[in-house]
Amino acid sequence: MIQRLFIFVISNKLYPYYCWIVLMAASYLTGSLNFPGASATDEQMRPFAGAIAMPTIIAYLWYALISIHDTAVDSFNQLAENIPEEQQKIKKKRFLQTAIRNTAISIVLSLLATFSYLYSEDLLAFDGNIVSITMNLMAVPFWFFIFFFIVHTVSLNNIATQEYLTKDSIDIMGIEKLAPVSKFVVNNTVKAAIIFVLIPLFWIGRQIPRIDIILTCLLLLGITFYLFMPVFKAQRIIAHKKAMAIQRIYKKLNDTMEENICGGRRITDNPRTLRRIACLIATKTEIAKVREWPVDVPQSLKVIAVTAAAPLSMVAGSLVDYALSQFNLFGL
Repeated sequence: MIQRLFIFVISNKLYPYYCWIVLMAASYLTGSLNFPGASATDEQMRPFAGAIAMPTIIAYLWYALISIHDTAVDSFNQLAENIPEEQQKIKKKRFLQTAIRNTAISIVLSLLATFSYLYSEDLLAFDGNIVSITMNLMAVPFWFFIFFFIVHTVSLNNIATQEYLTKDSIDIMGIEKLAPVSKFVVNNTVKAAIIFVLIPLFWIGRQIPRIDIILTCLLLLGITFYLFMPVFKAQRIIAHKKAMAIQRIYKKLNDTMEENICGGRRITDNPRTLRRIACLIATKTEIAKVREWPVDVPQSLKVIAVTAAAPLSMVAGSLVDYALSQFNLFGL
């Protein structure tokens, strides 16, 4: 059953859009989308903001999960091209088992989180309020996709770091083969950052506290750093291999020079030695030019832009709410 749920979640990119339409329609029909007015209290604004934020974030998380999973499968398949077929089958089986386990963990955590949050906030709807019931029901898929996104992304990151980025699998002269790694990391980071861009939807009609903005920025930086761990590991391996290769070249150059000196001949008198030295110097120059980072400049700029958009969206939301409250724009 859990395997079927996982397959259903990642099977069709149109499902998130259908989900958003259904949830927004449910919010509209139950009156959750009725705007209470600019002078409404935080408690009155909460259902309205939640009716917009929860369907949007649920649909986005669903879409992001499909994208991250598909990118991971494609990237891992490319990285495993030189791995024996039997070992590839083992990795694929382990990958599926991990995904099923992540689904089960997310189901349990979502139910616990939903009940705990609603109970602590005294939001459990036993009074027949249709708006509260709608929000409570939406909380289950909301927390499910939150936890599924976190758990599955962490698992994929660990798989990439531990199983596909090893010293034996990385060649300093074949950094272009690490393109799937950069694609995987950048996609995960961008998808995670966009979640933080959507968080201000929960604060519609209310000013976002500064502490929330600060905590969000710190959390986003931490997540970005973690998601870039495969890139950092690849860079460390490449840098180490480059240093070792250059060190070996210097040793060969030194040995060549000593052999020539011991023979009592000048270097210019031995064409073979000259060719060998020239070859070693050319190899050293070529190795020194090798790029250590799998992520290129355009990809880095993309990550920076999307990551910066999260705190900026919160600041912009606060400014809009301040303007609405101070100047009563639109007569609300």
